[in-house]
Amino acid sequence: MSEIRHLAIIALPSVYFLAIVTQYRWYFLCVAAVVIAGIAREWWTFVSWRSSRRLIIPQLLFLLALSMSAWWAFDPMVTLTGLGLPLVFTLLFWSVAGWAQEQPLLRQTTPLLVMVWAIGAVYAYVFLRFGTLKPIDEEVASTFGAGSNAGAMHLVAAAPLLLWRARVGQDSLSWLTVALAAALIIVSGTRAAFLVAPLVTAAALVMFNASRKFRLTAMLRAALIVAGASALAAATPAGQTTIGRLEISATILLDSGSLLDPREADYERALTYVEGLRAFQEHPYTGIGYQNMRVWLDDRYGVNSSSHNLVVTLLAEAGWPATVAFGALIFSFFSTLRRGCLIDPRRQAREYYVAVAIAMTGVLLLSMFHQLLDFQMFYFLLGIATAAPALIGVGSGHEPKQLRRLKTAIGPALRVG
Repeated sequence: MSEIRHLAIIALPSVYFLAIVTQYRWYFLCVAAVVIAGIAREWWTFVSWRSSRRLIIPQLLFLLALSMSAWWAFDPMVTLTGLGLPLVFTLLFWSVAGWAQEQPLLRQTTPLLVMVWAIGAVYAYVFLRFGTLKPIDEEVASTFGAGSNAGAMHLVAAAPLLLWRARVGQDSLSWLTVALAAALIIVSGTRAAFLVAPLVTAAALVMFNASRKFRLTAMLRAALIVAGASALAAATPAGQTTIGRLEISATILLDSGSLLDPREADYERALTYVEGLRAFQEHPYTGIGYQNMRVWLDDRYGVNSSSHNLVVTLLAEAGWPATVAFGALIFSFFSTLRRGCLIDPRRQAREYYVAVAIAMTGVLLLSMFHQLLDFQMFYFLLGIATAAPALIGVGSGHEPKQLRRLKTAIGPALRVG
């Protein structure tokens, strides 16, 4: 059963990208939900509740608060439909939490290795079919979905863990995967990834340094590596195009007069920020309902665009109950990893927990530009963090149920012997 769960967990992060290629996104999500539900059932056998409740309970409270927003939403059906992905990916969170408590740290990164190559295959398919990775018209956009942005976000979130794996494993496949991930981020043309990827990479390189005494040296070395990689990226046609789009966006943001000009490429995204603030001011306690920003914008401007910012999603859509619950979840995430660092004597394990923390920091930065709650790497990282204290908790009362049952069964025989 452990091997079956392992293979399923490896395959699941690639489901979204297979769905994009086949254009049956909801079909694959339903398949993923069935598989994850089967794995989640085993969670009750293998998970240590005492160590996992620190994240499981805040996650359940956050989902409850998110669901409650349907009661006062402008369009309740939009909220209920929008809850589909967070609910499916919460099952992924639970499944990873149970699975990771049985797996060595190096093996926990295997799904990410497979995911990078799956993203590469999708990017190659889309480029061969359309001649571009960025949607250039409505027909391409409806077929391709948000694959370019979603793929780049997954790559940025996985980068710290991939670097840790390459550093610890010292195998050529891991380093090749790191190089592929960097190349895919460059060709993705995703501006948020261009901004966040250098930050998480530099942070990982600094924090993996062996000694605090040479932290300044590590910072200088990381800065040189990231600067060199950024220069190479800027020298490519894809990198130059994305940097040019970043410059245009920065110019628009600094010019309040053109910020809401319908002729600008980022008009809809800027509109969600401005109207998100207005929605929060008019509904400060309850919000307008999860995923109802598109309803708000459609009623007022005829624009069908969802929230592209976590703050807007939480405050304007879900209200204060969900915002507080989400804050508790994130606080529990980082405190759980900190506890793992404090009680785990292995240096490689502590660096692994730091890599998970850096990855989540990158995810939260990306959420300022894209949807977070529909991003499955967010839930994957939650599951990995949940297992952190339990991996070395045996002997201190934090034992998986299966191990406790085994001790109970063979205990009398051992005493007789």
